[in-house]
Order: sequence, then C-alpha cells, then structure tokens
Amino acid sequence: MYLLGNPAVLWTVIGWMGAAVLICAAYLRYATTPWLANVGMAHLKPYVAQMTFCFVVFLLNLAPYLGVKRSTFIYHYMPALVYAELITARTLEALLPRRWVPLAARAYLLLVGAVFMFYVPWIYALPLNSEGHARRRWLPRWN
Repeated sequence: MYLLGNPAVLWTVIGWMGAAVLICAAYLRYATTPWLANVGMAHLKPYVAQMTFCFVVFLLNLAPYLGVKRSTFIYHYMPALVYAELITARTLEALLPRRWVPLAARAYLLLVGAVFMFYVPWIYALPLNSEGHARRRWLPRWN
C-alpha cells in the first residue's frame, strides 16, 4: 500500500500557485498605473487579498517541516494542500469567463478521477502484475 497524493492534483496545484503569484505580483506592480486602472484592475483587489491569506496559511502549515532533514510523510503536507487547492480553484475562477468555470471544474474533476483510478491498485493494495507496477512508478528507482 502506498500513501501518495494524486499527481494530477499535486502538479496542477503547483502550476496554478505559480500563476497566482504572477497575477498578484502584476497587480501589486501595476495597480496604481493610470492606464491599467482604466482597464479594470480594481476587480483583482479581493482576489489578491484572498490569495495573500491563502499563501500565508499555506506557508505557516509547511513551516514546521521545512527544516526537517529526514523524510516526511504526505499527511504532513495535507493541511497546506487544502489552501493550495483553494488557490487553484480561486485562480481558475478569476481567469476564466464565468460561463466556462463549471466546464473547467468538471474537466478538472474528471482528470483527477481518472488519475485516481489509475493509482487505485497501489492505494488499496490490489493485485497488480510487474508491468502494472512499472507503469505507475514516477521515478525509475522506485521499487
């Protein structure tokens, strides 16, 4: 049995957190620029406040484990992951037109569900041949 995170969640969350950082940095840099203020940067003010809160809580949840030299377990990361997922959802909502948000949410959940089903044999220790194990290894040295 393996206790591992869903790779679809973990990798997309990292990407969307990066996008959120770029959006917040652009807002903080250009929010007071007159020509951008006319374009409508004001609607990003609540988003930036929400992202700031989520990033601070994310980092506070990870802080106790950053200095640990030995391996830590995935359940140490789970509280921080919740805030990373909130950042992902809110960033998608902020970037996509309102009518596309439900479709994007369904597509994302379909991806997460498909990846989960791929890893079900590992998660629940179901019988699997050696070829099946080899396909599920992220790194070649996993054995």
